[in-house]
Amino acid sequence: MAEKNQNQCHPPAANGYSRSSVDAELSSPLDAEEARRKKRIKWAAYGAAFVVFQTIVIVVFVMVVMKVRRPKFRLGADVTVQTWSSTATTALSSELSTGVLTLSGEGRMEGKAEIMLIFKKKKATDMNCTMVFDVTTKKIASVNCE
Repeated sequence: MAEKNQNQCHPPAANGYSRSSVDAELSSPLDAEEARRKKRIKWAAYGAAFVVFQTIVIVVFVMVVMKVRRPKFRLGADVTVQTWSSTATTALSSELSTGVLTLSGEGRMEGKAEIMLIFKKKKATDMNCTMVFDVTTKKIASVNCE
């Protein structure tokens, strides 16, 4: 009768192996060590995948979110001259006789951007402008800046 109760508690598996034979296989020290080794390899792979994922997230964050753009350098075209006086030399008098004076100028603006109170980046921008000044109306005819 004891055998009958034991069979009812643990019926034989469909594949022909009983539970006690599987437990006997895992109970050997070599198999237990192999199972631990496989588990460590699996956790090491998880850890490596996590490190790679975090590295990708950080690189994308730095390149997209923390990107510092170049500053914009603009020159207004609403410039008028209220008084005009010149002692023209030969080079300047030839331009003034045509009524058009071409002026060119350069500018450089440098700055430092601070991101999240940690990162500091220096940026600079250059501007080269050519202005055509109409002497008769005393106004800027055109401005071309790069």
